[in-house]
Amino acid sequence: MSLRKYLRFGFVSVLVLTGVLLISFVLMFLAINKMAETLTTQNEVSQLVTDLESTSSNLAYEAKLYSYTGNKTYLHNYEDISAGDLSVKGQKILTSTDLPSHFVTEFDEIIVLSGEVQKLDSTAFSAVDNRSLPEAQKILTSLQYEEQLKATEDLLLQFKDNVSSWMTD
Repeated sequence: MSLRKYLRFGFVSVLVLTGVLLISFVLMFLAINKMAETLTTQNEVSQLVTDLESTSSNLAYEAKLYSYTGNKTYLHNYEDISAGDLSVKGQKILTSTDLPSHFVTEFDEIIVLSGEVQKLDSTAFSAVDNRSLPEAQKILTSLQYEEQLKATEDLLLQFKDNVSSWMTD
């Protein structure tokens, strides 16, 4: 083989290796980008679960404090907490990603149950406004109220477990 053929072969080899390296870098970049998107989604969903848990327990806590004391500070705290509309935020997160559809269904069930609890809270708040603290306390310590809180907590726990399982898959 002549020197010219060796140079041509070397040049073609360098071009092929360069092409393979470029393709490898592009594929690696795409994989890293997909991994970053997945981690961002997992973080958003995890934060949503944390927000749901804390909001649920904080609302019940503030409702009971208001019904026992009649202090408007606790009502304002309740209103501030409930103003952070998690249903809109959650729907946006859960529908804008490629999460399993059952997450949206579970989330909607949690929101519906939370709404039922908040209706009882509102009834108790009306009793407080009418200066009937014992009636408000009776509502917020009733079996119906406790069962709805428990059902909400159970759904939250199930949702949290499902999210954790999805994250580890």
